[in-house]
Amino acid sequence: CVGRGQGFHPIAGINNIYCDQEGRALIQNAGPTCTQMTEETSVATDACAYLNVDLVKQLAAHADGVRLEDRGTADSVDDGAIQALLTDSNWHATPTQWNAEATGIGIWCFTTTCAPLQASTWPNMYHSCGQPLCTHWLNDVNTVPRRSTLINTDTSRTWLRMLPCECTQSDTNQFDVDRDCELSEQEVNAWLTFL
Repeated sequence: CVGRGQGFHPIAGINNIYCDQEGRALIQNAGPTCTQMTEETSVATDACAYLNVDLVKQLAAHADGVRLEDRGTADSVDDGAIQALLTDSNWHATPTQWNAEATGIGIWCFTTTCAPLQASTWPNMYHSCGQPLCTHWLNDVNTVPRRSTLINTDTSRTWLRMLPCECTQSDTNQFDVDRDCELSEQEVNAWLTFL
């Protein structure tokens, strides 16, 4: 998604990944009327859906962070969030530090006072058990990922902060495409002209 415009693009060998203009790939979206998300192979900004776990892993292998969005943002500041996605874990089992900024009522908090049994693996990543004012990043009956269970969600989203692509040319003028590079024929011709 780095260097791509806002919209759907092929990323890391996956078609129709929604990118913002900040180099992030959308893997979950839940609007205000969404009560339970469905698993999909592509997620749009008006969807009530989360990306299939295998596709999330494929994207996460080319990412260096996670952004949570719900009346503000929380950005992972270490590799714990990505490691949890890659290893079928959650953000309790693979501790993650967050840099959060809230808007409106409440704050972002990642706190538990009981066993977070609802957190398992994608998309059930964090359960602030016993703390209804804190983060519940879950997809369960009548709940979607959100900053607090007591405050209505406008729209919650999970983004992966993608790494820049690495494209190299081999001795045979064939391109080796790594990370999130998917070159169009026009882009390949531009590279060949440049070289």
